[in-house]
Amino acid sequence: MLGSSVDLSGQRKVYLLDDCIEVDEFTTSEVLRRRIYFDDVIALTYHRFYGWSFLLLMGIFWVLPVIGGLASLSIHEPGLAIFFFACAIPFIIPFALRLIFKIDAISVYGKRTRTEMFFSIRKARAKEVFDRLAAVIRRAQDELAAKYAAEAPPPALPAEAPPLPPPPTASNEGQ
Repeated sequence: MLGSSVDLSGQRKVYLLDDCIEVDEFTTSEVLRRRIYFDDVIALTYHRFYGWSFLLLMGIFWVLPVIGGLASLSIHEPGLAIFFFACAIPFIIPFALRLIFKIDAISVYGKRTRTEMFFSIRKARAKEVFDRLAAVIRRAQDELAAKYAAEAPPPALPAEAPPLPPPPTASNEGQ
């Protein structure tokens, strides 16, 4: 297995086969299996992103207790303020970790489909998977290019050059 990802719509697992990448998507009602063949791959990308929806959700859930804690301090209730600030900590930590480390993503684009793999903790694994995919895809596409180059005859050269256009004359220069 190369990688997996989980989101609100379901779970995705990506496997490496001999001639393709197989993607199994599990939703609440069905299982969908797709394949991206190496000779159909158009692009392979490796990038990092924050995940703004996660940051927004964590930000809301840590700002609200902080506001409650500040309100408690304004009415001179330090015990209640400590409680509110303690409630904010479980949301501040993942928020800060996401800002620092981001999520690594590998995307494979085929002619008709695409897939993504996300790595939030194992950054070295993401780089290893990307390098492995790049090597396998490059080898498959080089083999295919060599096969087509060996099969295709060289283009035939024309026997003579095409005729030149007529020289400009006084009657067609002003047109």
